Amino acid sequence: MTRLFLFALLALAACTPAPEPADTPAAADEPTVVYLVRHAEKADDGTADPPLTDVGIARAQALADSLADAGLDAIFVTHFQRTGLTAQPLAERIGLTPVVIPATDGTDSLTARTARQIRALPPGSHVLVVGHSNTIGALVAALGGPPMQDLPDCQYDSLFQVTMADTAAVFAARTYGPVLEGEACEVPEMVEL
Repeated sequence: MTRLFLFALLALAACTPAPEPADTPAAADEPTVVYLVRHAEKADDGTADPPLTDVGIARAQALADSLADAGLDAIFVTHFQRTGLTAQPLAERIGLTPVVIPATDGTDSLTARTARQIRALPPGSHVLVVGHSNTIGALVAALGGPPMQDLPDCQYDSLFQVTMADTAAVFAARTYGPVLEGEACEVPEMVEL
């Protein structure tokens, strides 16, 4: 009887169709991560293209310390030396040459050109943009982050992050670098999505 039961069980198993393979979703592309900072503190030398102050140089070093392990694939700066000098310690440390996007073109905004450059990178790229008080907020919004006002003149220590996934963007903000004692700066409240 045991043999008969075993044959019946084998016959039943042979007639039962194999289960369909489970549908596994295709691996989603890795999100693109964009870090955005305003250039570090600039000198008040009366020129249109001033260098960084000593505090600005220290902030540029702090940016290099903050993002050295972020796996950056590209760094974007404007043609003003203050953005290049802010990115320089990090670029040298990780061996990247910053891409210069001229701030003045007349026909196309800096925000639109930078957003296009970022979107043209492969998914999963990690990017740093060093901009200006009047460009960072617009670029955050153009990349899917929340609308932001221009940064106040005294705000140099904010590091914004927009993580661009297929369905939505995630926004985060934090500070980095030296804290300036005694300087009152009314910084707008940051909203995290």
